[in-house]
Amino acid sequence: MTEQDANKRDEILQAALRVFATQGYHRASIKSIAAEAGLKSPSLIYWYFKDKQELLYAAMEKLSPLMQQVTHPEALLELPPEQFFRLIADGYFSVFRNPNGGRVLRVFLAEAAKDSELVGIVAPKMRGVLDLLMAYIMRQIERGTLRPHDPQASARAFIGTLLVYIIGKEVIPPLGVGLPDTDTYADEIVSIFLQGLTP
Repeated sequence: MTEQDANKRDEILQAALRVFATQGYHRASIKSIAAEAGLKSPSLIYWYFKDKQELLYAAMEKLSPLMQQVTHPEALLELPPEQFFRLIADGYFSVFRNPNGGRVLRVFLAEAAKDSELVGIVAPKMRGVLDLLMAYIMRQIERGTLRPHDPQASARAFIGTLLVYIIGKEVIPPLGVGLPDTDTYADEIVSIFLQGLTP
């Protein structure tokens, strides 16, 4: 892919994020995304993306590079625990460094509550992070780095601490009152989590 193609693809992704953030997934059309991207013809989107679902996946990966890493987790599984869990936390919080991240989350939460099709589209990408966490924790238990316990429970608990922060900051602001910045919060959560699991 040429640099010009890469730039055009990125422009389309940014436009898709803006449209998804205001219209949601189902109401967003290829035509409206093309218009937002300044394309002369909506069919140009198909040069870069097979369909709207592939565009959504690419937009999710744009918001969270962690979702790209999950597809090739080999190097991640070898990281020391402090670094691994901090990377997961940073991956979640990076979504909200994009100005459209919070809006996309709010719109998708509202849509997902009544749309099982959207849940079916988005869930596999999100499930990949949970599966990576469980695989990593199991490997660390086998190595003796973490004490024996249920990896599914601890993986969900770790993600839960991140989601509580995100919901407080982006969805229900009164719950976010008094929360520190993401770096401070991530440091604290990783430290507390590993203190509880270190043999």
